[in-house]
This record gives sequence, structure tokens and C-alpha cells, in this order.
Amino acid sequence: MISPEKSLFTRALSSPGTTDPGKGSYKLFSEIKLILRFAAMATMLSGTLIFGNTARAQPSSSLNIDFEEKPWEEQKQQLPDFPKESNLKQIDIGPITSFRFFVDTGSINVGTDGVVRFTLVARSAGGASNVSFEGLRCQTQERRLYATGRSEGTWVAARNTAWSKLERQHVNPAHTVLYEDFFCPQRHIVSGTSEAVDAVNNGGHPRARSRK
Repeated sequence: MISPEKSLFTRALSSPGTTDPGKGSYKLFSEIKLILRFAAMATMLSGTLIFGNTARAQPSSSLNIDFEEKPWEEQKQQLPDFPKESNLKQIDIGPITSFRFFVDTGSINVGTDGVVRFTLVARSAGGASNVSFEGLRCQTQERRLYATGRSEGTWVAARNTAWSKLERQHVNPAHTVLYEDFFCPQRHIVSGTSEAVDAVNNGGHPRARSRK
């Protein structure tokens, strides 16, 4: 297929019926100006489309890839406040365990690095609670534990902070439920923090397969 630019050049260089060198040069010059204008417009349009798609795909957040790379003492300064009872929303995971699981809606954070971070509270039938600040990476189906909570309401660095693959038979079923039904519906990360909070408040994301 001949491109529009090549077609214009061909017509300009082989224009029949013009024997006057002055008129031929003028016509060639006009054709070249048209080519350059066409190329400039195409470049501008392409750049606009790319920028627009990128902007929509990037959620805003203060916790990004630099948070992952920081030492614990610096990470600790960016951790959310210890969860308040009024901010806890229970996550329905079914009759898999006697534990009840809650997400602190005030802690949810969707980063531009593709990680959803949040505070998770696991509460036993006897009332004992385990508090943790964690992350889910939708693209790779992985989770990471950043910190655990002390009884006095402070954070301590987790012993094992490596990313690990999500498995349905994982000891904590809440992670799989949060991944599939709340933060990564159909393996796609939510568009931003507000969408993640809405999913928790509404008992699940509308795109989640379990809600179809």
C-alpha cells in the first residue's frame, strides 16, 4: 500500500501538463507544505490519544513504588493511622472460617505502581484481633505484608515482607476474596482509591464474577 505522503510526493514530482518551470516549482512547493502539515497534525493527534489513555489508566496516590523501596523507619512514617472501629467494614468470605474479617476504609490506598494497600483486621470468635497493613498486586496476583499491629495501637515491621503468590488454599482466605471481589475484579485493578472504597462499602465490586 502506498502511503499518503509517498502518493503526494509522486504526484508532485511527476505532474503532467506543466511545462513552465516556475509553475512546476510552485506546485511542488505547495505539495510539500501539504505533506508537512499533514504529518504535524497526525503527530499531535497521536500524542494526545496516548497521553489521554495514560492519564486515565494512572490512579493517584501518595504510596507508590518508592514506598516499596524505603527502609522500615521511613515506611513507618507513611503508614495509615491505627484502625478505628467506625471505619471497619466487614468482608463476607463465607463459612470458610470462624474468623471475621474487616477492612479499614480510611486506610485504602491505590497506587500508581499497581498495588492496592489497606489495613486488614481479623477477629476471632473470642474477640481477639489481628491487625495488619498489606498490599495486593493485581497484575501478578500477589500479596505483601508490610506491618502488623500491636495491642497498644502501634505498627511493627513484618518479619517476612516478600511478595507471595495468592493461593485459594491460603491460610487467610480474605486475601483471595479481596483480590477477586473487591480490588482486582477480573484481574484488573480498580481505577482509584474512591472506587476501592466504594467496593468495600457496597460489599463487593460490580464487575466481580461472584456478583454476576
